Amino acid sequence: GDGGGDDSGRVDGDGDDVHGVGAATRCHALVMEAGGSDLASALERRELGAHDYKRTVVVLRDLARALQSLHAAGLVHNDVKPQNLVACGSGILAGGARGGGGGGVGVRWRLCDLDCCVRKGAPLPAAMTPQYASPERLRGTARGSDWRGDVWSFGVVALHAWTGEPPFASAEEARAVACGGAGDGGAGDGG
Repeated sequence: GDGGGDDSGRVDGDGDDVHGVGAATRCHALVMEAGGSDLASALERRELGAHDYKRTVVVLRDLARALQSLHAAGLVHNDVKPQNLVACGSGILAGGARGGGGGGVGVRWRLCDLDCCVRKGAPLPAAMTPQYASPERLRGTARGSDWRGDVWSFGVVALHAWTGEPPFASAEEARAVACGGAGDGGAGDGG
């Protein structure tokens, strides 16, 4: 915050994607539920996209709702990626596998890992995942944290979920494309 007043509040979301948010001086805290397997693992097992249309829609709906809740509270996640979406609920079995019929009945997807989450307009955190970061962020031209970066990352996660492959194979390829390179795999030294 600006140092004046209490920044505490509640992040409202359908299904309590984020249970609460508060601030004391400069320390922000979000209280969330722990879950099972992450989206990256589900993508590796090829459980989404053409393999499970309904589940893919549920994952993306839950991510959109979580981002809507954060943004309504004036917060920006800054690191939306498959590793930060965790399956929670009654449809989760031991080891994170989904249970029940119909695409994992009772499973909700939660946005987690809020290390990079800051108030809108705050300086961008140094940490990021280049394959999911916006071109402006990769070029260094983004002016502070903004919901538009989260929306870009949502789109990259959606593309990854539907196709089964991330749009960029490496951080180097993502940076090359953002900076005007061909992005044909020739950028970087492969390491």
